[in-house]
This record gives sequence, structure tokens and C-alpha cells, in this order.
Amino acid sequence: SVFRHGNPSRSKKEIELSVASKEAQKEVRVLRRHVVKLNENLEQAENEIAALRDELGRAAERMEKDRGRAKEQKEVAQKIHLDELDVQRKQHEQALKDQKIRFEGQL
Repeated sequence: SVFRHGNPSRSKKEIELSVASKEAQKEVRVLRRHVVKLNENLEQAENEIAALRDELGRAAERMEKDRGRAKEQKEVAQKIHLDELDVQRKQHEQALKDQKIRFEGQL
């Protein structure tokens, strides 16, 4: 079996160590490829998270602007409603006065 590996001076132990060393180097190369792939996946995930963070930030700004606009519109609508109520109240009071004057005039 020593002669099959081309070097008759190598012992069986040396051959086993050489084979084990080559297997270990192969395993190291495989693990390095896995680490590179994992790093690429991690970088891609971090980029996606950063993009989502930016998108959420923009969405929060839009929501805050919408909330502010809605509040302003509500305040304007309430003011218009109160003004309309005031006008109707004054018209009603005036109509009652006019009716009272007409009634008194009939007596």
C-alpha cells in the first residue's frame, strides 16, 4: 500500500496524516465558502432592513403630516359649524322678534 502513493519512503502514519490534512483543507475551503455566503446573506439582510427603516421613516412622516392636516380640517369644520349655528340662532331670534311685533300689531 505504501507503493501506491508513489513514495516508498513514506510510512503508513505519514500517508494517513497527509490524507487527513487534505481532508481538513477541503473542509476548511468548504467552510470558508459557507462563511462568505453567510456574510453575503447578512449584508443583503442588513441592506433590506436599512431600506425598510427608511421606508418606515417616510411613512411615519406622511402619517404625521396627514394627522396634522386632519386636525386642521377638523378645527376648520368645527369653526364653520359653530358659525353656522350662530347665524341660525340669530336668524331664529330675529324671526321670533318679527313675529312678536306682527302679533302685537294685530292686537
